[in-house]
Amino acid sequence: FHHKANITLYGVRYTPELPIYGNKVLAVRFGTLDLHGNAVSPSWTRLRATAYAGARHLVLAEAVEWVVGDRIAVASSDYNHARSEEVVIIAVDRDRRGVSVSPVLQYQHYGAIETYSGRSIDMRSEV
Repeated sequence: FHHKANITLYGVRYTPELPIYGNKVLAVRFGTLDLHGNAVSPSWTRLRATAYAGARHLVLAEAVEWVVGDRIAVASSDYNHARSEEVVIIAVDRDRRGVSVSPVLQYQHYGAIETYSGRSIDMRSEV
């Protein structure tokens, strides 16, 4: 399947439950459910440069196969995990090592490797 699929589970907290499963569930009993999307490589990477709050462009550590319309997450690079962000790709650089996103970033996402006492520590945000 090479198209978009949306699975929506309807109901509220007090909707009658199915025994064993609950009231909002996609379930298989005594079987296997395999859901697959298009294979994308790499599925994630890191920033190659810091992306500042208000930025629309991300410089990536490696070339990606992502396309316009893909939703990506940019991990928080500070103590507050709530500063992770989800954005939509609106353009991909020709060399595939950068993407433009919408909306603009709300927070800074660090993109450098630090060296302390001769040891390198990769501090770059995951994308």
